[in-house]
Amino acid sequence: MDTSSDGGPAASRGKEGGGVNGDKDSLRDVIDQIHSVTSRMAAKTEAADLQISDADSNTEACVSLAARLSGLLETLTDADSTLSNELAQIPPNTQNKERKDGDGRLVRWL
Repeated sequence: MDTSSDGGPAASRGKEGGGVNGDKDSLRDVIDQIHSVTSRMAAKTEAADLQISDADSNTEACVSLAARLSGLLETLTDADSTLSNELAQIPPNTQNKERKDGDGRLVRWL
């Protein structure tokens, strides 16, 4: 996966013409970018958790930050729901996973 100069994911290049794997590759690229963003967010929240334990108990600043982050939490919850709904629409693998080996025995491929 490519990254931009600011460390974020670069714009998806996708595959021109949508050949055999073009559509799957561009979908995979977008999913990789989403994973990258969420991983960075998780790392930042873990670091913040450590900072909280070391921070002064300035309640006014903490309450203000908590209020702002509550709005962000609502947005992230909505994004998580949307992501789940979108990923549920990935077409199932319809390939036949049962084949016969050289002896004519039925073999199931996983």
